[in-house]
Amino acid sequence: MSNPNDPIIAVGIGAVPIIIILLLLAFMMAKLAPRVGSSSVTWFILTLIPGVNFFFLYYASYRILAHILDRLNELSARTRAI
Repeated sequence: MSNPNDPIIAVGIGAVPIIIILLLLAFMMAKLAPRVGSSSVTWFILTLIPGVNFFFLYYASYRILAHILDRLNELSARTRAI
């Protein structure tokens, strides 16, 4: 029988919420990737890799922001042409 105070069990139980959150975040990033012209699989994997995901999420945020600004500029140019 396992001891509930065993550190391996405590780490395993503590890791479950983190894994669930990372999977949800990775799924959301994979859904956003095609909208900014990127690969869903690449964004999913990069979101799951510990350490890499910290830097990747900053990169993805700027990429999404730049895409939004480009789209707004297109809309602005279209309204000026009318």
